[in-house]
Amino acid sequence: PHGARWLHQEREPAPQRDAGAERRAVRLRDPLGLAEPADPADAQVVLAVPAERAVDEVRETDGIVDGRTRAARARERQQRDHGEALQVVAVMRQGRVAELTEALAVAGPLGDVALGNENAKVTVYEYASLTCSHCAAFHTNVWPKLKEKYIETGKIRFILREFPLDPLAVAGFMLARCNGNDRFYPVSDLLFDTQKSWAFVDKPAEALLNLMRQAGFTQESFEACLKNQSIYDGVLAVRTRGGKEFQIDATPTFFINGQMFKGA
Repeated sequence: PHGARWLHQEREPAPQRDAGAERRAVRLRDPLGLAEPADPADAQVVLAVPAERAVDEVRETDGIVDGRTRAARARERQQRDHGEALQVVAVMRQGRVAELTEALAVAGPLGDVALGNENAKVTVYEYASLTCSHCAAFHTNVWPKLKEKYIETGKIRFILREFPLDPLAVAGFMLARCNGNDRFYPVSDLLFDTQKSWAFVDKPAEALLNLMRQAGFTQESFEACLKNQSIYDGVLAVRTRGGKEFQIDATPTFFINGQMFKGA
């Protein structure tokens, strides 16, 4: 009978399950083995996934995220540290400016000759040499407008201080000091405005004397002024302190509310 023949026929072997492949597929679909298998036979495959290995694979995946997170956090820390460093620098700079402002307020032996409102929000100190061409350019081109718009209107308090670069500049500052504070700026302005006619000539002493006659000097008062030891010492004291304490090494040098600016 057909049925008997069927019983005696060799059955084709059932396909073998590739447990390894199935476990790998399961791990890809459900690394922690949380999904409920549709076929009970698959449950053995799911349960056969080693828990430690599944967790390790998850950790590997998390490691990528954690690495990115660590990099982002490192950048944030770097930016924060940079910001804090800038704040420290700003505080230190403010402290330095405050120290300079306080130190600059101390006048030299001859005193300061200030122009403008004593309570102005901005105080400008200029260290200049009467034989400095850049200083002369500033006093010729910029000074008149600065004086008119800001000093005379009370916005700026201005102080010119001596920083002579040579003996001739020392003599010029001494002459600006000899006849009192009221004559300091008129004489220094005159010397800056006419610098080429006395500072860069063959006979500067003679040229300086002729120029000072316009400011009311006689030959006797001219010579007496240049022999005044206290004025000479006072002018040099301002220059020496400016170089040592304020690190001035060029003219003109300005201090605006304690901050240094070099050049005209």
